[in-house]
Amino acid sequence: MFVDYIPGRSLRSAGTGQLMVPRVRTKCSEMAFSHYAAHCWNQLPLDIRCSPIVTIFKTKLKTVLFSIAFN
Repeated sequence: MFVDYIPGRSLRSAGTGQLMVPRVRTKCSEMAFSHYAAHCWNQLPLDIRCSPIVTIFKTKLKTVLFSIAFN
């Protein structure tokens, strides 16, 4: 369902853990899980995407989501 982002040439974004966001043609397909989840994952900071342990990932994600909601 999700494909890692692999650029065609050497770029700084090559090792950042991003996902390929599928192209969409309509506004309705932008709401599809495969598009929206990859888009949201790519918006996360690098230290969260590259967390080595699930508990660290959850803690950092919770911190970021609370800071977005209450700032």
